[in-house]
Amino acid sequence: MTLGAVLVNQWYRLCQGGAKVVGTDISPDLIAIAKRRLYRFGVSADVRVGSTYETGLPEKSIDVVFCVSLLHHLEIHQAKQGNL
Repeated sequence: MTLGAVLVNQWYRLCQGGAKVVGTDISPDLIAIAKRRLYRFGVSADVRVGSTYETGLPEKSIDVVFCVSLLHHLEIHQAKQGNL
């Protein structure tokens, strides 16, 4: 899973290797950019508008989380309470 969905350049090898990649971002505009980049690279991933706090994914359904340039946007007290 990628929190902050415009990291498509980093997803490329994962997708080519057969990984199921899920990307979320709170911004519909950034999701649109991610979808265009995926198309340009010829790979597919599940990208969706969503909150880091409420991904809508089942518990324990993700093996790895990439989070780049996001932590400074989060409410740290929520992360400390286990809401992240």
